[in-house]
Amino acid sequence: MPGASISVRKNPLVIIVPGLQGDSTSLYITSLVQEAHIYNFDAVIVNYRCQSNTKITSPHYYNGACHKDVKEAIDYIMDVRVDSKMLFGVGISLGASVLANYVAMEKENCPLKAAVSVACLFDLGQTFEHMRNHFFGFYDFILGIAVRFNGRSAIQ
Repeated sequence: MPGASISVRKNPLVIIVPGLQGDSTSLYITSLVQEAHIYNFDAVIVNYRCQSNTKITSPHYYNGACHKDVKEAIDYIMDVRVDSKMLFGVGISLGASVLANYVAMEKENCPLKAAVSVACLFDLGQTFEHMRNHFFGFYDFILGIAVRFNGRSAIQ
């Protein structure tokens, strides 16, 4: 990335991938960052496109089935962090699926020493179908409101 400065850090780094509606301001993410700092880990949160009041800067919107945004973030970290041997990953909910997908696609080229998937959805299609059929459309309604709100703030 243009203008990136090289960072010399000795602490291990944990890369956190939030769930569908999570971002760097979510309570569970900030709590995880605080806990990481207690154990002398640095932390980076991979915010999804159009989350955290970010503007749309590309023709692509966030896609939970695609690991490319996580790969791009990790590749960037590898470029700017001199000591990038101690990288770890934590994904929560849909972020766990994205992180697991990244690790699987990178195989032996994955730079993470370890990755933890918390509350990982193994079959996204089946999980969403179950929620649609058993929660009377309530989950779709709430999710639709959240996506609409995030999308609206990203466009303005």
